[in-house]
Amino acid sequence: MLPSFPIPEEIQAKGILNDSDYLAFLVEKGAKGIYGDVLSDEVSDRLDFELSVINDSGYSRYFLIMQDIVNHARNELGAVVGPGRGSAAGSLVAYCLGITKIDPLKHDLLFERFMCPGRKAVPDIDVDFDDKGRQRVVEWLKEKYGKNNSAHIITFSKMLPERTFKEIAQLEKIPEGMTEKLYNAIPNEWRHLALKTAIQFSPDVPQQQKNLLYPITQRRDLCSHHLRPHYHRNQLSHSENDQTLPSFTQPAGAFGSCCLKNGENKNQS
Repeated sequence: MLPSFPIPEEIQAKGILNDSDYLAFLVEKGAKGIYGDVLSDEVSDRLDFELSVINDSGYSRYFLIMQDIVNHARNELGAVVGPGRGSAAGSLVAYCLGITKIDPLKHDLLFERFMCPGRKAVPDIDVDFDDKGRQRVVEWLKEKYGKNNSAHIITFSKMLPERTFKEIAQLEKIPEGMTEKLYNAIPNEWRHLALKTAIQFSPDVPQQQKNLLYPITQRRDLCSHHLRPHYHRNQLSHSENDQTLPSFTQPAGAFGSCCLKNGENKNQS
């Protein structure tokens, strides 16, 4: 699903024609810039192991794209980029590519906390940018990969149980006093659950009140109240997002909460 990553023609002239070979080339170049032209067995063995896991898992292109984003943000866009955090700091490949600035060998960090053979989970490289720099990165991604191939991920905000209950009770024209009485019958320790579940398993709610509560909560509990772009997550795709993902376009100039209407909108900005 990731977009293709272009290999420069001068690199292709050296016989490097695919993602895994280009990744190995960049890693070796970066390693020699850090550790010198002659790499120790410790560095070489660690890099060989990490590259084999990355290539076998099919994530060579992911690392190529991530190093491109981080290095372009730092060197060309003037963004302030964090040194790396989380399990990705245990990757020597990420360190040699400039994605992280923490030497995992020096600090005895384990690559296996990030990736290991047979693990199905997608590797997650967290990158921190300053606010202004982050926006420049987002705009650059749109320019490089295409506006319709780069989009913010949407987050859905759920209505909290109490608000859900009271708003729906109002729509059902249940008297306010009865609404408070019904809601207060649900013990506090159950209210973090979906209301239907809380009511069903709450021993303190009499069956007669449960019969009143069920119609209110059965189909509307924890419904999405509004949606907004995730400020720190961006989706890149090999094709236009509206061809592969449920997508949404905000009104021009808007970047806050917004409403989704029956799936009518097919593009996401």
